Amino acid sequence: MLTKRYFGVLTKKLEGLDIERHFFLLILINESEVKCTQQYLADKLLIDKVAMVKNLDYLAEKGYIVRETNPKDRRETHVILTVKAKKAMKLIYAAIEKINKEATSGLTKKQQDDFFKAMEVVHTNLSHFPSRKMVLEVKKA
Repeated sequence: MLTKRYFGVLTKKLEGLDIERHFFLLILINESEVKCTQQYLADKLLIDKVAMVKNLDYLAEKGYIVRETNPKDRRETHVILTVKAKKAMKLIYAAIEKINKEATSGLTKKQQDDFFKAMEVVHTNLSHFPSRKMVLEVKKA
């Protein structure tokens, strides 16, 4: 429920961008320490490659990414942020920072740090269990 609420608030704050809910992909690409491929992104988001291609097609149509074939392996496609996407990243990170500040208001710095550490532990603990792939779809109501 917290994820849905947070994502809804973030999506609302970023309404001015013409990419609806797809900003999370831009964040993943921007923060990746490796060249992003379609398969890498699909694996990170736990979605199939067909769904990933649809998401990337959407971002490409909007001018936020370009795809380049890996010259060393023509089966592989690198996903690269455009100048438009890099400008949008400033707005995205500013919105995230503002929401985080508002969401944690009333908590001390120690409580905030403890919360995020606890979330990391929960994530790590759950990652050891087999699970079904779940899809969280965010659509305007």
